[in-house]
Amino acid sequence: MQLYSSRYYLAVFTLFSTSLAAPTTLVARDVTGCNDGEVAIGNTQLCQIGNPNSGGSCGQLQGQVYANDCGIIAAVTSFQSNGWCNAGWSDGVSVDCDDSGHPTYVRTQGGDFANCYGHGGSCYSAPYSFHGVEYCCSRV
Repeated sequence: MQLYSSRYYLAVFTLFSTSLAAPTTLVARDVTGCNDGEVAIGNTQLCQIGNPNSGGSCGQLQGQVYANDCGIIAAVTSFQSNGWCNAGWSDGVSVDCDDSGHPTYVRTQGGDFANCYGHGGSCYSAPYSFHGVEYCCSRV
C-alpha cells in the first residue's frame, strides 16, 4: 500500500474546501429594483447551515442603506432593537420615520431622499445570505 505525501492531502483538501466555498460567494445584482436616483433601505442577515445536533443559526439582523446599484452606503448593527430610525447609522447617514416606524426621510453624504415607499426586493443573492430591500426613497 502506497502512502501519499502530505502535499497530496493538502492539495485535495484545498481543492475540496474551495469548491465548497465558491458557491457561497456574494454576487451583486445590478440594481435594487428602485427607480434611478433613489436609495433603498433594507436589511442583511447571514445564516449558517449548522449541524444535525444544533441546527442552523442566523446572525443579527443589520439595517442597510443601498445605492441603486446595491452598493452599501451605510449600515447599522442596532437594527433589531431600534429599527431604521435613531439607529446610529455609519458614515453620517440618518433616517427619519413616521409614528409607525416607516422611513420617511434619509440623509446621506450624497444628498437627501424622501417620499419613501414600500418595495419588496433583494440586492444580493447567495445561499444563506439575505439582503432585503424594504423601501425606496426619492432624491429631494
